Amino acid sequence: MDALHDLRVLDLGEDVSNAYATRLLADLGADVVKVELPGRGDLLRAWGPFPKGREGDPEASGLFRYLNTGKRSVALDLSDESDRRELLAMVRGVDLVIASGARGVLEAIGCDFAALRAENPRLAMVRISGFGETGPWAGRPETEFVAQAAGGWVSAHGRPAEDPVQCGGRLAEYHMAAYAAATALTAVRATRETGEATLVDVCGMEAFIGTLPYPMLFAQNLAAVGMPPPQQRFTPVPGALEVQDGWVGLNAL
Repeated sequence: MDALHDLRVLDLGEDVSNAYATRLLADLGADVVKVELPGRGDLLRAWGPFPKGREGDPEASGLFRYLNTGKRSVALDLSDESDRRELLAMVRGVDLVIASGARGVLEAIGCDFAALRAENPRLAMVRISGFGETGPWAGRPETEFVAQAAGGWVSAHGRPAEDPVQCGGRLAEYHMAAYAAATALTAVRATRETGEATLVDVCGMEAFIGTLPYPMLFAQNLAAVGMPPPQQRFTPVPGALEVQDGWVGLNAL
């Protein structure tokens, strides 16, 4: 598909949410350039699965290939002044930057929105983080488990008598990515219509809470008629079930 053939994107991130957001745009024809650290490359290159005999090969990670297909890459160390200047030169020629990570990371290396906007006054930028750029929880450490807990899924999954568990995979990060990709297109549209740079702050917790309407409404309706909540947790993602000839994964969309 080439619906976004005229969109130039810079990918500044090393996690699933950033990579999948830009992958969605690349699938629609956007020209995406991923920035990787010289020497080791992107962190996701070390994540499996790997083909037999190529375990740990940074060129063979199935996850990295899936998340970054259709992109180009460039090796830059943004803590190096020469490489940082090269990045800023690249920013002058793109429409959109998508970055992820805790508050203060980009500021520390002089690549925050203010610095990038100075190079490209018509830039759209999306920043992805677990708890956003503002508010009392901004900058808190984040992991996939923390994101699922803060977003309500841990309370809706598992069994009450057992330790809290998260849903399998990187569910929160993929939801954050979907929101980031959608809001990125809105930001680009706004910038093209107004001629002014646009910044969108994607808060992972807010995005993930939006995926819980069924359990939340169920609990509210029970409380409204004076009924206690069920003893078992809600299970919107049933998980893996054993069947006659093996196992099957079940998911409610």
